[in-house]
Amino acid sequence: MKKKFFICLMSFLICGCSTHSSKEENQFQTYDYIKNKLIQQVQYDQTIDCQVSLIFNKLSDNYRYDIVIHQPQKDMYHITAMCYASEGQDKICPNIGIFDEQEYHLKKDYVDKQNGFYKGIQLSGTVKRKQSIKLYISYYIDSSQTKKIEKYIEVLEK
Repeated sequence: MKKKFFICLMSFLICGCSTHSSKEENQFQTYDYIKNKLIQQVQYDQTIDCQVSLIFNKLSDNYRYDIVIHQPQKDMYHITAMCYASEGQDKICPNIGIFDEQEYHLKKDYVDKQNGFYKGIQLSGTVKRKQSIKLYISYYIDSSQTKKIEKYIEVLEK
């Protein structure tokens, strides 16, 4: 009886641990996939359903950049975004919506942080010099997640 109980207990532990690691594996696969697509991207979308701004701030020996995604013209649900600054493959890319448990949405003239609706989303990183930043953004235009939009954008400082 004890042996059967021990076998059942071990089976539950193995199943529970493998499910958790596969979620993390999927998240890292998604991160790697998007990062590689950004690195290889040479053609960019010219239109997007929101404003995207790039701001540089001088630090001691480099610059901090902030990509701000704001002022949506359409509802944007379940947003995933990542920046790549051509600073090498070893550098971590700022991202949102890949590893987060929280969901991010933008809706014109509407803020409800408890339900994931924000005025804007900011991604920040550092670079050695001012340059263009590649941005991947995906979102659904409906809350039931039936129509997904994916965009690759090259963002320049204005």
